[in-house]
Amino acid sequence: MKMPEHFPGLPSNAIIPPHVINRSDNRRISIHSSTVMSAVIAALFTAVFLLDVFTPLGLPVPVLYIVPLALMSLLRRREAPYWLAGASSTATLVDYLLDPSLTGVPSWLPLSNRVMCLALFWVAAAVIRRQQDQVDHLIHVAALEAENLAHLAKQQVLQRQADEIQDLYNQAPCGYHSLDATGRYVEVNDTELQWLGYRREDIVGQNRFRDLLSLQSARRFDEVFSRFVAQGSIHDLELDLVRKDGSLLPVSLCATAIRDSEGHYIASRSTIVDITERRRTEEVLRQAHEALETQVLDRTVELAGANRCLEEQLEESRRTEQALRVSEGHFRLMADQAPSLIWTSDRTKACTWVNKRWLEFVGRRMEQEVGNGWVDNLHPEDVARCLSVYTDYFDARRRFTLEYRLRRHDGTWRWILDHGIPRYEGDGSFAGYMGSCIDIQRAEELQSHLAAIVESSSDAIVSASLDGTVRTWNEGAQRMFGYGADEMVDRSIRTIIPADRHAEKTDLFERVARGERIEHYETIRITKDRTALHVSLSASAIRDMKGNVIGIAKIVRDITARKRTEAALSQKSQLIELSHEPIFTWTVESGIIEWNRGCEQLYGFTKTEAVNRQSHELLSTVFPESLDDIMRKVRLSGEWTGELLQRTKDHREVIVESQWSCLDQDGRRIVLETNRDITERKKVETVLINKNKDLETLLYVTSHDLKEPLRAIESFSQLVLERYADRIDASGSDYLRRIVRATQRLDRLLNDILELSRAQRMLPLMEEVEAEALVIEALTRLDNRIKETGATVQIISPLPRLRVNRMWVTQGLYNLLENAMKFTRDGYTPDIEIASYEVPASATSFAGVVVKDRGPGVPTRHAERIFMLFQRAVGRDVEGTGAGLTIVRQVTERHGGQAWVQPRTGGGSEFVMTFAHSTHNGNGGISST
Repeated sequence: MKMPEHFPGLPSNAIIPPHVINRSDNRRISIHSSTVMSAVIAALFTAVFLLDVFTPLGLPVPVLYIVPLALMSLLRRREAPYWLAGASSTATLVDYLLDPSLTGVPSWLPLSNRVMCLALFWVAAAVIRRQQDQVDHLIHVAALEAENLAHLAKQQVLQRQADEIQDLYNQAPCGYHSLDATGRYVEVNDTELQWLGYRREDIVGQNRFRDLLSLQSARRFDEVFSRFVAQGSIHDLELDLVRKDGSLLPVSLCATAIRDSEGHYIASRSTIVDITERRRTEEVLRQAHEALETQVLDRTVELAGANRCLEEQLEESRRTEQALRVSEGHFRLMADQAPSLIWTSDRTKACTWVNKRWLEFVGRRMEQEVGNGWVDNLHPEDVARCLSVYTDYFDARRRFTLEYRLRRHDGTWRWILDHGIPRYEGDGSFAGYMGSCIDIQRAEELQSHLAAIVESSSDAIVSASLDGTVRTWNEGAQRMFGYGADEMVDRSIRTIIPADRHAEKTDLFERVARGERIEHYETIRITKDRTALHVSLSASAIRDMKGNVIGIAKIVRDITARKRTEAALSQKSQLIELSHEPIFTWTVESGIIEWNRGCEQLYGFTKTEAVNRQSHELLSTVFPESLDDIMRKVRLSGEWTGELLQRTKDHREVIVESQWSCLDQDGRRIVLETNRDITERKKVETVLINKNKDLETLLYVTSHDLKEPLRAIESFSQLVLERYADRIDASGSDYLRRIVRATQRLDRLLNDILELSRAQRMLPLMEEVEAEALVIEALTRLDNRIKETGATVQIISPLPRLRVNRMWVTQGLYNLLENAMKFTRDGYTPDIEIASYEVPASATSFAGVVVKDRGPGVPTRHAERIFMLFQRAVGRDVEGTGAGLTIVRQVTERHGGQAWVQPRTGGGSEFVMTFAHSTHNGNGGISST
């Protein structure tokens, strides 16, 4: 059985299914049609010729040659009309000699008739030729226009993506900015500008970041910025920014440094987060502590008064003494029931008593706590600080507040807030100290959890009274609507409701007041800058202890993006339908779902004919790999791109560049397939490939033919120098030696050109190999050169493992090592080091080798020039053709990598070769995996 023909664009080892019609069928049909038409034209021509032979001269029969001449235009052969016009002219003249004469007809009439026919033939041929040229021109113009439209569409998509990225940067929920090495703004997003109240042109390039800070924050920023430039990061630095209106904005700053390839600072990548609410929470907690301290102080004053009264009555009677003991018992009973940890000390600073709550907290007995025993419960890092503060305030007889860590009975450390006040006897003499402690860690944890839940929400969480006055306003609401909490609290909720929807607000509040819960109600709200937002809100009632509705709580979600997406999808669907590019959607289960006009124009099938049919069956698609493998890639990566061979409704073969994207819609996996007709481009590529092969053949033949006379010139020049040296003067001998060197240089040049040509046509014979083995192989070939120059070569292990063409990578390393031995500083022997190239973290799919020398180095201005063919950074005094580094670059690029040179620390150069972790892509090249 005849093997199927290989299709363009498919791998050389791809198998074409037997049922697929051979690509040459159309050519056979075309040849058959051409043969039939040629036979018809020949038959008509012969019929006219015979008719003219047997027709008298007076009749204008030769004009019938126009019929086969007109049919000749259908063969689409550019020179055919002129050939047939010539044949018709010849036949007309022959017929003139053979036709019988017509009695009574003047002799000039048949001659004039024949001459006019001859002119008519050539005019008709010219008209047919012109019509063919116009049709070809129109086809070419249409193709160029289609390609231009596709390019414009691609540019629009790229611009839209760039706009979306910029919008994401500007509308981020936190502030973003970049600072240069002097701390001056180079970029800032819209969120930060809105917080500060400035325009972009007011601060970018104009102000330093420290100029927008409060005086204390500016000093703190100056202290850390120089360290940041050196170290590259700042974390959670709290600062106070000064808005344009003079108000303060507390923020938390995090930043990382952007550096160039040499590690020099370029700019910062900084984010700021508004911590206003956190500061407010801290202030509320501090006020609560002060209130508790006041209560304890008031109670202590009362106890001091009671003590003084009891002391005055001690001498009066036993009953009074007993009453004092009872009063003290009451105090300790109250203290034991208090939620705080309470302690007392005497004039010697020693603890005299702790309440029951203290003992339960630390899990110890009273005798273990009195005296200095309570110190055993302190965290080792807090002991010195606590005792120092306690002693200083005790000696000054002043109240104090102290935070420290106290060990709980379960072994965990808890932060305690301790308030101590001096205690006096009835006569006013100092008696010691009394203090109360509260576990602030639990309060802070509960407060932090609650604040984190509310503040970290991306939704706006708002509460309002029944008359619509805002009571709380979280950070999500601030990000969504642009108003800060200080702007909205105690202000009407109508501020963010459009005027035409105020009645809607009243209705919602009435429904919630009746106990109804609102779920996912979609409406419109407006931001501070008067931008309309599509939102989805849920609302519920806030009740007091008696169950009465006293307010409303709302969670508002911005669905503007979703609405835009829905509109964009609708618009995209319309654009796809109107697109001239073939675009359709399909599923494996139900076949084609959508089929646009571009598909109808390219394939000829209408939408009605295509829907619900499998596209690969409808179009007789030939895949570069199995459909199952392609669908597996689509499921994993979401897309696939490749070339397909398809057949139109009129059985015309087309090659398309196809891009598949996977979409999930209502639980179904839908494939969006976009195709581009590249049939003509493939034909042009085939022509170019054939021409390149012709050029390669010419290069080989030319190089071979040139080498023969070169060898003769060199050989005869050497013979003349050896045999006739005594007959030639010094100048003649010098000329001959120059001829020998020139022929040797030209021979090397031809070899390098052939080597470069082979590198450009490198076959991707890939294999896993250790780079060290390739280096050793190259050094083995340079063994004599190493001995001649006395070179020192050091291999720094380990070198990477590569997937490359072994022969050509070895040739590249050979060229670099040979250059390192060739280009040295005067008076020094070559000093070479081969090491692994440290690939940046952003390019982990690459591996590389670097060859370091101690030569004269390569000036920066020549760093790129030396890799060009026949370009050198030195004169002719050093042997070489200027093609070696070109071959090195060609080898790396064919492996998906790069080659370049950079200065070496301490003098010399470092030549780097990198390679992608690569595999053969099936099209004669190499591509990354």
